[in-house]
Amino acid sequence: MAIDPSTLPEGNVLTWPHALIAELTSVPEEDVERLIENARDQRERLAAGGGYEIDNSPEALMEYARAWQGAACHYSESDIPAEDQDWRVEEAYPVERLFALMEGGRAGWIDWFRTECQWAREDGRNGYADLLLEQIEEEVVLVELEDGRVDCWDGWHRLGAAIVKGDIGIPAVVGVPTPELKLTPR
Repeated sequence: MAIDPSTLPEGNVLTWPHALIAELTSVPEEDVERLIENARDQRERLAAGGGYEIDNSPEALMEYARAWQGAACHYSESDIPAEDQDWRVEEAYPVERLFALMEGGRAGWIDWFRTECQWAREDGRNGYADLLLEQIEEEVVLVELEDGRVDCWDGWHRLGAAIVKGDIGIPAVVGVPTPELKLTPR
């Protein structure tokens, strides 16, 4: 059964009803409180300055992105080599720009995230409940195409969790294809 995005509570996901968190993540309801405590610990650590850091020099960003080059690309045009792009870090890339990656927009993302969590639990993995409850630290890797579309090279589950939570932005390493050099007559 699909969840209507308009029925999700506003604000901090840690205050959402345990039954809703369990439904979204396929985590047994009795385990949700433990996950919430872990998330609170993580948020306190971040507030104290103990977070994830990325080297944002152009060379380091290109190498970071290169590790994900060609992975899970939605649009074939984004299979542009990492070295042929200019890379930057954005602390809060607007998630609304990424709704179009999933059919159905935000509702499609919610359905996809629930299914991914369910499959992970069925496979014996922990799933992605931590992403829903914790503050997302690690950057997703995105490519902005010339026609305005954005593709995700890495971070689909982080992105899905951010969209489900209603986050406005997500940390991102963003590539833009380098314009070709054009000779201009004198």
